Amino acid sequence: MVTGTVSPQSTAISEARRPSRQPAKISLNKAMNLFFDRDDDMLMRGTRTDYDHALLLLEEYINSFGSVLLRAADAAPTLARPKDGPVSKRYDPASLANLFRGFALFFLQFKVNGPIEKKETFIRIIEEFVEWLRMKGHLSKEFQCNFELADKRSNYLALHAFGVLARTIANSARPSKMIEDLHDGEPIYVVSRVKSGKIWFIYLAEDKCYDEFGPVNVPRGVSDIIKPGWLVDCAFGKFGGKWQITTVRSIMPI
Repeated sequence: MVTGTVSPQSTAISEARRPSRQPAKISLNKAMNLFFDRDDDMLMRGTRTDYDHALLLLEEYINSFGSVLLRAADAAPTLARPKDGPVSKRYDPASLANLFRGFALFFLQFKVNGPIEKKETFIRIIEEFVEWLRMKGHLSKEFQCNFELADKRSNYLALHAFGVLARTIANSARPSKMIEDLHDGEPIYVVSRVKSGKIWFIYLAEDKCYDEFGPVNVPRGVSDIIKPGWLVDCAFGKFGGKWQITTVRSIMPI
């Protein structure tokens, strides 16, 4: 029988060959609580109150606009429990992280009142949260959190879609007496779903919950470009039982 000790080099090789253990899947809400409950000296990008507000606002966006976007995409909950409740408790961070960009570029800018400096602090905190999620294994190492404005190609496509839509509106203007209904309740609308010649938007329903509005008829040259999550500053009118865009002021890619 041969006896002896295993060399440190052999142990290191053995450890390297072991697959890294994935952490247990947790909800976004649970991840937020763990991130927030760290010691004060770990909170480097703002006060504890700043961290509290940034995470609460992100969760509010996920549970309102995010829930509509997930439902429109037929994205099933990634956690078995709870069966009901807010999105932040039924989905893990990896299934929601792609929504963080909309929080920074839409929700903070158009739905939250406050100084620019405070909003910039909130964005830095969410960037740190993403880094923490990656470090803890709740997001892949390859996931990139980009809160910069859209690239030149996306802006060019948005400008093209705006031109097509503006010309269509100008060429199909109808007398106001033909309008059966009007809708212009949001400062800017988030696109929730797109099909050929049709777009759905997110709006605040009468029950004070966010839901889908549509379909709204648009030229295919518009629906072929616009994607869920994009922003459209517009107003709607109903003609012959069908919704159309009657005014468009801007289209912003997200």
